[in-house]
Amino acid sequence: MSEPLPEGYVEDAPQVYEGGTWPGEPIRVQDVTERRTPELVSTMTWQIPVSGVGQPVQLLQRTERRFKAKITINSLTGGGAVVFSQLIDRVQLTPPQGTTYSPTVFPFNLPDWESVQPLYAIVISPGTAATISVQDERFL
Repeated sequence: MSEPLPEGYVEDAPQVYEGGTWPGEPIRVQDVTERRTPELVSTMTWQIPVSGVGQPVQLLQRTERRFKAKITINSLTGGGAVVFSQLIDRVQLTPPQGTTYSPTVFPFNLPDWESVQPLYAIVISPGTAATISVQDERFL
């Protein structure tokens, strides 16, 4: 049961703010409760170097239209680990800081990346390299 309307309030009347109607532009609102499918998908496979030997690789760019990204570690030689972070400064540290995965079974699927933030990766020893595939799903 709904609350009664305040006295003098007319539901369909335009809102008046101190002497006039507000002339602002409407604000775009995205309904996140509605399930939509992505309209664009890009795929890429990356060779990730070892920390100290190569630079971190940017797997995902920052975008506000990302639905989700599916990340798979296809191979990891030498028994090392892969470190992921949304800040490049963290994976350039010695030792790199971030979320670390050391899978033993391949392909290894990471949880879906449902963020607008970028994503960087680097391998830590004793590994020698990793191959990572990314499927980035976006809206138009």
